[in-house]
Amino acid sequence: MLGYLELAIDEDDHSERVRRYLDTALGSGERLLAIISDILLTSRRSRTSVEAAVHPREIDAVELVRESVLALGPVAADRVIKVSVTETGHAVVYADPGRLRQVIDNLLGNAIKFNRDGGAVDVTVSTDGEATTIAVRDTGVGIAAEDQEHVFERFFRASEDVAGNGLGLAISADIIKAHDGTLTVASDPGVGSTFTIVLPAHAETRTSR
Repeated sequence: MLGYLELAIDEDDHSERVRRYLDTALGSGERLLAIISDILLTSRRSRTSVEAAVHPREIDAVELVRESVLALGPVAADRVIKVSVTETGHAVVYADPGRLRQVIDNLLGNAIKFNRDGGAVDVTVSTDGEATTIAVRDTGVGIAAEDQEHVFERFFRASEDVAGNGLGLAISADIIKAHDGTLTVASDPGVGSTFTIVLPAHAETRTSR
């Protein structure tokens, strides 16, 4: 399937809008393969096995966030949802770029999916030199208080009205834990939700936290 998408992208008779959708579809397909791999990995629920699939290095957190925003831009635009990035200086994070991108894509995708038409999503990136924080805030439906403690459990779905398999947040939480980081949620039903990632900024701060 991914091969056919690559062939379609190479065609010259696409509008810029169609080409963006094809690029997004290709990227999503590649990440889907990674998710399938993660499902097999987390089915064993072994922290050691998840850690073995993570290869961290120092990367630019803002650049990674902006790549995700660009990829999901067409999806947000279809529902007139404004996505913004707020940064407070240069933020480095010690993480596996592919795995962290997977988590950001999941959080950003959810922020769009569970938002209202014409809503907003803001991704804030900040650092104190030891830890880097990425917070994804939306103006969506929110999550009931009794559901918030379960959102990182496998197969849990807070809403049956929107398609999903209940694995994205569970996998994301496992990936962040494998980096010695945290993934938390704060939500107000009818107002919106904020998912916050905190990760070591450098290799040496990973072991000292």
